[in-house]
Amino acid sequence: MQKRTKRLMVGAPGVFLSIYLLSGCAMIQRNEAMQQERLLSAAGFHMELADTPGRLAKVAAMPQRKLVAKRHNTKIHWTYADSKYCKCLFTGNEKDYQHYQYLLTWNKIAQMNEAAAVNWGAYGPWWGPWWGPWGP
Repeated sequence: MQKRTKRLMVGAPGVFLSIYLLSGCAMIQRNEAMQQERLLSAAGFHMELADTPGRLAKVAAMPQRKLVAKRHNTKIHWTYADSKYCKCLFTGNEKDYQHYQYLLTWNKIAQMNEAAAVNWGAYGPWWGPWWGPWGP
């Protein structure tokens, strides 16, 4: 009986920790999807909601959360399907895709600038409080 109690005591926190970590991963995926969908909208892609079961099934059958190029006659059309979070389909042309790439590049540059602007003075990058600008 005591072995079973010990297993339950060890197993329960592990289960709760796993659920907590998995929910955190799902939240990160959702935020990344939302950020990409905002960039697509800003670039000129058109969003179509999958508001009926038939449309949702079509969107779910497409590659998820990936930009896919399709040639139609002489033109290239881009699609981005998301059946999990926004339940929508983004469609755009080559001009929209080029604008998306431009916005994506500037977004990455802004993130790098933000990371570089962190003020390490208060806590130092790695040496701790005993070794500051005055030396050891």
